[in-house]
Amino acid sequence: MVERWLVIGSLAILAGCHAAPSNAVWPPDASQVIVADTGGGFAPQAPTGSECRDADAGSFTFTVADDELRWRVCRAPGGNTPYVYATGERRLSASEAQGLTDALRKVAPTKATSCGADKPLLTLRVKTPSGDHDYLDSFYVCHGSGAYVDGIDEVLGQARSLAH
Repeated sequence: MVERWLVIGSLAILAGCHAAPSNAVWPPDASQVIVADTGGGFAPQAPTGSECRDADAGSFTFTVADDELRWRVCRAPGGNTPYVYATGERRLSASEAQGLTDALRKVAPTKATSCGADKPLLTLRVKTPSGDHDYLDSFYVCHGSGAYVDGIDEVLGQARSLAH
């Protein structure tokens, strides 16, 4: 009987040791994230007189403490009208903030080794008490110039849909 309890106890300890690791990209103590589409890739040339060169390129800053989302995005009004920056900010509802943090929790280090050549460069900066942590979209992992992750597209999509 004692042996059975020792085995059961040992299995319980081992199960505890193999608990799912926390997401190192979006840790529980993260205070802010900046997700950005820095432009580039295959895109039409901006009209003469534009403030920015890539339509929809821009950045979104989400602050956890107050669920505040701020943005600065290059907008293309249409035709030959020059592109302009649009800025804004708003407090997200609890469900909106949850949707954005759910997307952030899915961001993970990539296992990819090959990359493409025609997509805008996407970046993610996570602020924590221990400092800023910068990540690059795994699409360009073959460049080998930083920490590459999968999932920035989803975070960026969430932020874009909330920037209104």
